[in-house]
Amino acid sequence: MPLGQTADFAAAKAWCEQHPAEIASGYQPSKEAIIVWTRWAAKAYADRGIRLNVISPGPTDTPMMPAFEELGRKYGFEGIIDVGAQGMGRRATPAEQAWPLIFLNSDAAASITGENLTVDGGTQSGFLTGTISRPDFFPSHD
Repeated sequence: MPLGQTADFAAAKAWCEQHPAEIASGYQPSKEAIIVWTRWAAKAYADRGIRLNVISPGPTDTPMMPAFEELGRKYGFEGIIDVGAQGMGRRATPAEQAWPLIFLNSDAAASITGENLTVDGGTQSGFLTGTISRPDFFPSHD
């Protein structure tokens, strides 16, 4: 919340510089910051007629996927991308990530704001319900 509640870009940058441990791994804390900010700011934007939502995509076949796989190998998480694709047993296509965004920005979602829509083919749900085994290197939030 402290990062999400900063007044502007300069204040957010200063917060990050003062809290290097909180942002050390990069991707995960930045995604978490976007989710928290979306939820926190949703009411203020709704008052102006603007809806805020975010998606959390699972593994998606994009040109940057090989770089993610290499990072996984580099840091001892060989196969981490495949772990995240267990729900439907495959990686998503970019179009499969785009459709939820189109929905969230359509009139069909007119009363949805401040939400994080997980678009991972059911992997997170599988972890939460025990229908998919969580690997040892994933923290448990049971």
